Amino acid sequence: MEHRLAALRAAMAQAGIDAFFTSFEVSVQYLSGFSGEEGGLWVSKDRHFLIVDSRFKVQAEESAPGFPQMPRAGEYGAMAAELARKHGLSALGLESDRLTHRDWTRFEKAYGAGPLTPLEGFVERLRLRKDADEVDLIGWACSTALVALEDIRPGIKSGM
Repeated sequence: MEHRLAALRAAMAQAGIDAFFTSFEVSVQYLSGFSGEEGGLWVSKDRHFLIVDSRFKVQAEESAPGFPQMPRAGEYGAMAAELARKHGLSALGLESDRLTHRDWTRFEKAYGAGPLTPLEGFVERLRLRKDADEVDLIGWACSTALVALEDIRPGIKSGM
């Protein structure tokens, strides 16, 4: 996951943001390995935190061992804002295409200290280039599908 965080941090620098937050499950899983519900990921240039509901503490420890946990206490916006203030950061980027207008305004209200930057397709662009592990998994999936097809092929008849 370190190489994914490095790529995210490089993209953050290009976007001119000090910190990034997402609670979109697919992005959280891609960047940290955590696949539970109610998770958020906060990343700055030198720190990262996985914000999780207490019900998923053990799962987070097992699936995202390199990510310090913060227990979710209230709204994500308030927590992300507090982390930014605590670490002296101002420009926060959010996956805006994954937030409702209500959630965006809650972030704005909680943040107040600096600009919020809407980032559409931010993590998706990182996911376009596959790393070696992903290429291996794609190869395994293709091989498995081919074996399954060869197993059922003799039983396939016209009109089935």
